[in-house]
Amino acid sequence: MTDKINVYINTKNRNDYETSSKFIVNVPQNLLRLDKDEYFTLNVNGFYCFNTWFNCIDNFNNQFEIIIKDIDGDIVSKNSYELYAGNPNVNDVKNNLNTILASFITTTYDRTRNKFNFKRVLPVSKSNYSMYLNIINAEDFLGFRIKDRNKLIELPFNVEIPSNYVVNVLGDECIIIKIAGDVILSGSTIDNFGYTKYQPSNIIFIKPIDVPSNGLLKYDNEDGGDSFQYLLNNVEQISFFELSVYNQDDEPIPDFGEYILSLQFVKHKRKTNLEYLMETLVDYTKQIYLLISQIIFPR
Repeated sequence: MTDKINVYINTKNRNDYETSSKFIVNVPQNLLRLDKDEYFTLNVNGFYCFNTWFNCIDNFNNQFEIIIKDIDGDIVSKNSYELYAGNPNVNDVKNNLNTILASFITTTYDRTRNKFNFKRVLPVSKSNYSMYLNIINAEDFLGFRIKDRNKLIELPFNVEIPSNYVVNVLGDECIIIKIAGDVILSGSTIDNFGYTKYQPSNIIFIKPIDVPSNGLLKYDNEDGGDSFQYLLNNVEQISFFELSVYNQDDEPIPDFGEYILSLQFVKHKRKTNLEYLMETLVDYTKQIYLLISQIIFPR
């Protein structure tokens, strides 16, 4: 015997101080209440969201620096830059770089390898001064990896330095929805997003960004499967829970689009020790009958 409670969430209807990236769902009193011999499972039944946020976002994935050091290794200048926010293509990014870095660097695009080449074209004050690129958080658009953040990449005078990874102008690869508050997953889920080691996870949904800008990201649990079904730790009542949206690097996505999410909480009766024992005996009996039938009726 199960009791199913469906919760349909539209992030459009939230408090003014909240965002679609992070907000609280307040549950009506006694709607999600358990007796002592009951427990919940949670299932994601549907998700719908238009891909309206930019691939290149201000203060999120468009920042980098050019740092100049003197012969003693002391920093002479640190110049901060931001790529134009929006949905640029590779040529847009290249032209943007050549415009804002015109006095320091020329950038060319290697279409065959999908990489940028950076070349320091003028000495800075003195020819023995050194120049470095610090990607900050713009690794995707500059052709580097996230692990290259805060590493100074030297740009020698009149030498082309290629990016060490392919250029990605599409931005994030997927969206991840996490849950917190009174909803606590049982610990049967782990992840390593943003970490090198696996750890207990509160992820309830992952969806690749597989549509172009302004396309509809969609998930329907049409076959009633358990792809996004989770066992919850036993609590007497769920009064509220928090939903937050992250990318594949465990970074909150700013300006995330409004979305609709369908959750189903299923209430189950806990089985007694006697019920577990009886089920085990029935299972053993079935296996015995199967063995006997194979002996009596061999193939």
